[in-house]
Amino acid sequence: MAGTFVTLVNPGYSALFTRDLSAASTVNVEGSTSMNLFDPDSAHPLQEGEWLQINSAYKFQRPAGGDVTGTIAVTTILKIVEDAQNTASLSHCSMNFQERGRYDSQVTKKAHCIVGPGNFEFRTKMIVCAAGDEGEKVFVYICQDSSNRLVSALVSASAAIAAVTALPPVVGGATTTDGSWYAGVITRIHGTNDATVLFQPGFL
Repeated sequence: MAGTFVTLVNPGYSALFTRDLSAASTVNVEGSTSMNLFDPDSAHPLQEGEWLQINSAYKFQRPAGGDVTGTIAVTTILKIVEDAQNTASLSHCSMNFQERGRYDSQVTKKAHCIVGPGNFEFRTKMIVCAAGDEGEKVFVYICQDSSNRLVSALVSASAAIAAVTALPPVVGGATTTDGSWYAGVITRIHGTNDATVLFQPGFL
């Protein structure tokens, strides 16, 4: 079971609801419609702690406003990809809770996601945040991880505002974009790309 990037704080895994659904091709990442999400050697494999939405075909997929093809310089930390198509998810998302390249997921081609209930707390490294972001809402964007792979991760409101090329859920700290979905609020910052989040989903 997962544990590399996500730790469930309260309650434990057995008290949560999960769902296994087939995952769509990474149409929102690099314009690909054939990339194998479950191949650990794929360019952008599905990672533990990513956030996926259910599409009209009842499959999990990485959310975005369009094909995110923008790149950033080689990085050692998780960063939001600054691309005009990289918009905050407008649909409810669920957290993928299985390790990259698990053999059973390669066979079934299904993602194992936690779908609820609300008010569970988890510590995650699949988040872009900074010191002082406690209490902020977190949104889902396409990000680039330390291995330069694209993932759908959480981004604090402040980090989204700072990413001027992406389309943030809050512009200039004042005007909100109606319809952006958030996963909850940050309750504690542990370090760079490391925070505890209370899952209290909603829409702006």
